[in-house]
Amino acid sequence: MIKRFSPMAIGRWSTCRPVLAIAAWLTFVVAAVLALSLTGSKPLENGAVGESARGYALMDSHRLGLPAEEYVYLRSATLSARSPAFQAATRQVAAGMHAALGGAAHEAIAGDRHAALVTGQITGPSNLGRLEASVAAVPAAHPGVSATVVDPTSGGGSDLHRAEQLSIPVTLVVLLISFGAR
Repeated sequence: MIKRFSPMAIGRWSTCRPVLAIAAWLTFVVAAVLALSLTGSKPLENGAVGESARGYALMDSHRLGLPAEEYVYLRSATLSARSPAFQAATRQVAAGMHAALGGAAHEAIAGDRHAALVTGQITGPSNLGRLEASVAAVPAAHPGVSATVVDPTSGGGSDLHRAEQLSIPVTLVVLLISFGAR
């Protein structure tokens, strides 16, 4: 007769031998990480796998999807976004974006009227170094206005990394509590 492993039998065995169960789980995790590192896996650019990755590849090959954009954030503690000096800084950034990216630039003013976001689409060959140089020249040409090239996705990566760092210790604590409880 073949003995089947039921969840109840595995749970009973784990509660009777918590140290062995945790050791087996940690061994499995280490083996899985080693297998992943030895296979030479490489992360995808957009994080998609399986059918999603296939769909993104099709979209990229047919040039579907949203065009790439660059963002420049302008801020002044003293000047209003409607003041001539701030508008001149915004025009300078928009002209630099058009020259570096090839597409038109669009401006959005913040609710406090002391900040603006200039967005430019990349329509052809782009020169991001030229864009960064033109943005770096704004504070010298327009005192009181600061300008920064912004990456809107930069915050999400650090949050995800933090979540990954927290998940392993939390998982270990949950396992210790569940296997250690009698």
